[in-house]
Amino acid sequence: MSLARDIADLGSVTSRLDTVGASSGALSNRNLIINGSMTVSQRSSGTVTVSDGSNEGYATVDRFELRFNATAGGAIEMSQSTDTPDEFANSVKLKCSTADSAHTGTQAIYLGQRIEAQNLQQLGYGSSGAKQITVSWYMKTVNYTDPITLALETKDGTAEYYVKSYTPTTSWARYTCTVPTSTSATIANDNGNGMEVKFVIAGTSGGTHAASSDSTAWSTTRADYRNDIGNFVASTSNEIYITGVQLEVGDTATDFEHRSFADQLQSCQRYFQMTNAFAHFAGRGTGTTTAVASLPLTVPMRASPTLSTNSISTRGYTSAAIDVSSATHTVQSYSANDNLLSLSLSGFDNLLDDRVINFQITGSANGATGWSIDAEL
Repeated sequence: MSLARDIADLGSVTSRLDTVGASSGALSNRNLIINGSMTVSQRSSGTVTVSDGSNEGYATVDRFELRFNATAGGAIEMSQSTDTPDEFANSVKLKCSTADSAHTGTQAIYLGQRIEAQNLQQLGYGSSGAKQITVSWYMKTVNYTDPITLALETKDGTAEYYVKSYTPTTSWARYTCTVPTSTSATIANDNGNGMEVKFVIAGTSGGTHAASSDSTAWSTTRADYRNDIGNFVASTSNEIYITGVQLEVGDTATDFEHRSFADQLQSCQRYFQMTNAFAHFAGRGTGTTTAVASLPLTVPMRASPTLSTNSISTRGYTSAAIDVSSATHTVQSYSANDNLLSLSLSGFDNLLDDRVINFQITGSANGATGWSIDAEL
């Protein structure tokens, strides 16, 4: 390789470093959004129909929830898609499956992520050193070209709001929003919900908390979305695809920070993980029908989680017999950031009191389904 080529390559790298440095961001771990590339989908990689009170919340791609606020009508099929812009493998796809013609009051539908408060301390919110942030994402639609709203809300401290309208197109494009500092919004340094980033796709121009214009500063006046918002669930022909979601410190939208699948999976498992369908773990009988046990976690979790056995039975192996329980077990105790989950097991018939017992989850074939352990914000 020639010296001239080496110098040219060095100049390109230097220019790139200058761009990142100008935004006051980091070279790595810039993105405060987890799974912004939509690559991890532990719950389901298939299609899940979501409506008010049915599969609402976290249904497919990790860390992104689909909400129908205030009993909003309609239904949406949510799935992980391979329709993407260049350099991405996945997106989240939303398709209207049941139409609803109108929304009122505080009704709205949105896709969003809640960011853990202690991950936001670098923003310096509530101080004179507060920093700007920039949100960027890729988006395209099918049949639908009415405005959506990017809505940000600080939580776990002082509630402030920032909304801005964006009009999608039927081709992939990148959208950016630089958000000014807030010297008044405090975000607690803990494991609670520090900020919500939402893509609001349905509301009404006369909504209770519809803003009449794009925000130019954070405000304590509640604003859920812009009053020019469309109604994504007006037609079952409507589809929207989103990927490459990034929130970073600074006034510049840098290139999306791609991370390995393993890194993204571990980050997601702090909030949700599933056991192997045939996992073994040790416990101790506390009678003939109950036991306590320690379940190893893949990674430590954000807070004490909720356990769902997903109608999967549990076997207890003793020297006397194999005992089976179909009960839904509960979390006995958990210390945040620990890698063991203490469980209370019930529903057995012939356990041995005060004896070590080997327990096994008896899930579906090939380890496809296990227990769900949920510590989402």
